[in-house]
Amino acid sequence: MSIEEFNTKINDTLNEIYESNIYILKEERNFKTPEDYAKYIELINYMINHLGLIYQTFSNATITSLTPKGRKVHRLGGWIEYLKLEEIKEKKKEKKEKYDLDISWFQSKTKWLPLILSISSLILSIIALTKKEHKSDKEKLYSTEKHINSSTNSIENEKAEDMDTFHLKNQGNSK
Repeated sequence: MSIEEFNTKINDTLNEIYESNIYILKEERNFKTPEDYAKYIELINYMINHLGLIYQTFSNATITSLTPKGRKVHRLGGWIEYLKLEEIKEKKKEKKEKYDLDISWFQSKTKWLPLILSISSLILSIIALTKKEHKSDKEKLYSTEKHINSSTNSIENEKAEDMDTFHLKNQGNSK
């Protein structure tokens, strides 16, 4: 029997057990040959002991039911679909492990890189802050100089007005 046939039989048996409220194991008289019955019992035992899909009740060894895993497998579309999903999960897990290994290798080869980058960032930040403060000081100085110039100009204008007024008064007195 091939693996595909074996998985199909597991899937069919799982569906039979799910569809019946109480699944009673088939008896030998339900099979054509004793070998077919032996294969059936072997399949049931495999599903119980190795796969954990079904269990036999303690009160009667001929009554079986689905385990939580068996219900999950049926809900996911049956045994064959479950195997496909497990294969996909396994491939993703292997891919993740490969990426983790690559990242670990890169981190081991570049363990000083984060330190160097953070120190250089700190230096650049200090330089930028210093330039900003220096620029700010220049702006303050320029602003103060401008204010002084405008104050000086207004004082000179007032002086000029006072001088003109003074000259006008003196001209009027001298006549």
